Amino acid sequence: MTSSSAVRSPDRLRRRPPASPAPPVEPPAGLPSPAPPAPLRAPSFAFRSGDRAAGRFRTGDLRP
Repeated sequence: MTSSSAVRSPDRLRRRPPASPAPPVEPPAGLPSPAPPAPLRAPSFAFRSGDRAAGRFRTGDLRP
C-alpha cells in the first residue's frame, strides 16, 4: 500500500521550473558599450605599490 505523499513526491520533483538565463545588459542608445571586465592579472601592479600589498598579492601572483 502506497501513501499519497510517496506517489506525489516524484511528480513534484519533476516539475521544477527551468532556470531562466539572465537577460543580456544592453547600454542605452547613444552611450558607448560598457568595457569588458579586466582580466585578473591586469591590476597586479596596484598590489605591488605597498598600500594594499599583503600575502600572495605582494609577489603579484594573482592565481587563485
